[in-house]
Amino acid sequence: QALRLDVSTSADTTSVRIEARPRADDAADGGTGWFSAGTFAIGQPVRVENLVNGTTYELRGTGIDGAGNESEVSGVAAGTPEELLGFWDA
Repeated sequence: QALRLDVSTSADTTSVRIEARPRADDAADGGTGWFSAGTFAIGQPVRVENLVNGTTYELRGTGIDGAGNESEVSGVAAGTPEELLGFWDA
């Protein structure tokens, strides 16, 4: 129910804002609705939660510097959360 992202930013970026949406072929609305997945401080793991396992999501982000300036939107990456079995479930 989550995806972990690795992000790379410029030296003056202090946080990243991530948006997500179900890919068009997995979404009832055709994949048009981007939603905020959160704002994350640089150096913290970027983990997008509350997703549906088996649904492919498109993700994009912006960088924010210390003065609050926001970058252009990044390119889109995609991922599909899957249920993982823990040690005791295997």
